[in-house]
Amino acid sequence: MKTIIYYFTGTGNSLAVAMELANKLGDTEIEAVNYLTMRESIPTDTSTGSATVGATVGATVGAVGFVYPVYFWGLPRMMKDFIAKVHIPKGAYCFAIATMGGGDVNSLYQADRLLASRGVKLSYTRTLLMPNNYIPMYPTDTEEVQEKRFREAPVAIDQMAADIKNNMIKPAPRHIGLVRFLAVAVYRIGYLHGKMEHNFHVTEACNHCGICAEICPSNNIVLKDGKPRWKGDCQQCLACIHWCPQVAIQFKKATLQRGRYHHPEVSVNQLKVKN
Repeated sequence: MKTIIYYFTGTGNSLAVAMELANKLGDTEIEAVNYLTMRESIPTDTSTGSATVGATVGATVGAVGFVYPVYFWGLPRMMKDFIAKVHIPKGAYCFAIATMGGGDVNSLYQADRLLASRGVKLSYTRTLLMPNNYIPMYPTDTEEVQEKRFREAPVAIDQMAADIKNNMIKPAPRHIGLVRFLAVAVYRIGYLHGKMEHNFHVTEACNHCGICAEICPSNNIVLKDGKPRWKGDCQQCLACIHWCPQVAIQFKKATLQRGRYHHPEVSVNQLKVKN
């Protein structure tokens, strides 16, 4: 039976993991979560249990996975909304892989609770360290750290693929007490209610290429007089900052002297949202 993996990505980390995992699993399709797939995530016919976003028509889907980065110890907002509505065939084995530059406290548990509320079991969960990319707060990792994580990732993904093929059960971790309270507060205040648009600005280096608008997963960027403007639905994926070929997009003054990052095995064309 076919496996389908839904991924959300800004710099390509989660896409790279999804591609490698799909290669190891075999008979697997991957599908980006963006503003287009959000519209399509309810199939026209739910009676057969065979229709789902991106899956080959008529294919029997036996496993459904979610690969995403950790934002403020939780789920990216778009992935959170997607998990809450996407059609999942009855009886499908579900798994979630959280990529992260630091740590995860709440995202896997969030995914578990969202699916449980729909009567779906999240059977397998894992986290995977990848190079840091949240440059509004931190500089990018050194080349040595990045290379270390690139070396370690395939080994971890091999194990994930073996576990998933064997339908292993590895439930989402659950934190309680002060840790849980702090994680929820950080997520709500720092992410869900955080607004970033007024903090972006564009330097004179902008050459009006429009890449930022093409790769924005929420269709949040428009070009005005050839330069990007943010409309108010930023997911904080930072694709626009990291993929700008002129390094013209900045966040306050924090990113002026910081490097940029995107996964070396992912191209900008793979991130472009295509109608």
